Amino acid sequence: MIDLSDDRWNSALQVGFGADVVAVPGCRPDAEIARLVIFKLGPLRVGYADFAAGVEKLGEGYQRRMSAAASENGVDVLRYQAPLPADASPRHARFELLTTVIDDLQGWDERSFEKPRRTANRLGRTALEVRRAEPRDVSVIHRLYTETIARQGGRMRYSREYFEMIAGPSAWVACLKGDVIAFVSSGRAGNRGLYLHGGHDERFRSHYPSDILFLAMIREARQAGLRSFDFLASPRGHTSLLGYKQAWGGRPRPVCVSDQPLSWLGHSFSLGYAVMAAWTRRR
Repeated sequence: MIDLSDDRWNSALQVGFGADVVAVPGCRPDAEIARLVIFKLGPLRVGYADFAAGVEKLGEGYQRRMSAAASENGVDVLRYQAPLPADASPRHARFELLTTVIDDLQGWDERSFEKPRRTANRLGRTALEVRRAEPRDVSVIHRLYTETIARQGGRMRYSREYFEMIAGPSAWVACLKGDVIAFVSSGRAGNRGLYLHGGHDERFRSHYPSDILFLAMIREARQAGLRSFDFLASPRGHTSLLGYKQAWGGRPRPVCVSDQPLSWLGHSFSLGYAVMAAWTRRR
């Protein structure tokens, strides 16, 4: 797992996306430093509060300090991700998604769910080798990521340079006869475990590499003493992916993405994004 409060994560966002990462102290009662991550989209500066995990509670102090930091750094629109919408976000700029969470990771028992139980039984007879990712694996990891996203009809967001920064601390790989055929990448935010990325070579699906890597990922988070594990929100319409995450013992939980416009450009973006989202839902 990669720690999302670590400098390596900050560097991955800076190198991989050209993002600005701003520390925002005093936001949380647990004294952890919050982070504002600013991405450039043409002339627009979009700030994400604690990218990519969001927060479990949007307190008044958190929003006030994050909004002030965004304004000071020229952010046009500030994006929050939390169970409830941000107070300063207009109604048209709120978008409900669905995540999947293992709420009590320490109480989670892999023998209580069919998917992890069958996967654990498969470990004794698989031809796959599971190991931590190494620098030499980055090219294959990025290729597997792009191929998987293409199959799912998604949008390529993460660069090879980004994976170069995070692969070592975050990823497990599955190998067949020495060749990497699948990977999974995870992180932590405080006491929450987080699924970040995954991909596999479709030709070797019959070996169940994704199942084996998901089990390794969840076991690692549990052994690290984390309280919960969040698979993060799935793209709209990907019901099979949502079902797959729930098969590991996770429960669906609503999550709200809230945009707070901070400039006229931000207001224009917010309105345009809302129109595009509404059009996509009707298709």
